[in-house]
Amino acid sequence: MGAVVGRFRRKGGAEEKGQASTVKARIKRWQEGNPQDANRILDLSSCGLVSLTKTKILHHSAKIRRLNLSKNSLQIFPLEIWQLECLEEVILSHNQLSSISLPVVPGKGAQPALCFRLKSVDMSFNAFTLFPEALLQLPKLTSVDLRGNEVLL
Repeated sequence: MGAVVGRFRRKGGAEEKGQASTVKARIKRWQEGNPQDANRILDLSSCGLVSLTKTKILHHSAKIRRLNLSKNSLQIFPLEIWQLECLEEVILSHNQLSSISLPVVPGKGAQPALCFRLKSVDMSFNAFTLFPEALLQLPKLTSVDLRGNEVLL
């Protein structure tokens, strides 16, 4: 498993310090932006991310409306996404995802927690072979992009 560097988990190498500063700079720019902007997007694409931790990356990002995590190295769906109350769109294309799981909420079982505004999920060009049924729990979901996967329906 990679070492925890800065705000994300990376595989070792000199390159990770530069990528950690890129992630930090993008988060800082996002935090300094206009909180009233209806299209607030946190763009963490092409950062070499392997995983996320809510307390590190998404801790101050409760108002994210659009989250771009495309072109990283995510193999496990980040459960932290389900905690983003204002999230309307998530872009997870060009990773290595093959399944989605829901967090278990005490007394309620597996469910998407606070993520009830999510309308669009782009998981194109990953490793899905089955339709991710966890998405059926999202009441406002209108668009799912699974192009480039070998999904059996």
